[in-house]
Amino acid sequence: MKRVLLLWGGWEGHHPERTVNLFADELRKKGFEPQVESSLGCLARQEELKNYSLIFPCWTMGKLSEEESAGLLGAVNSGVGLGGI
Repeated sequence: MKRVLLLWGGWEGHHPERTVNLFADELRKKGFEPQVESSLGCLARQEELKNYSLIFPCWTMGKLSEEESAGLLGAVNSGVGLGGI
């Protein structure tokens, strides 16, 4: 089963939690295994990120730490997809 990491947070005006949950429900229907997180901290765990097929952030007005940025870039460079809306 393909795993998808969905991240939500930041400015509430875009309703990130509701948006991510809608996508997570649809992904489940298509046979994916979504993991929903509300913290950017998980992006610092590069080796764990490599277990996902796709990372899907829904975040407005946030800032990545150096570790989070390096983890995300490392995962994408290893072949993990990066999506967004």
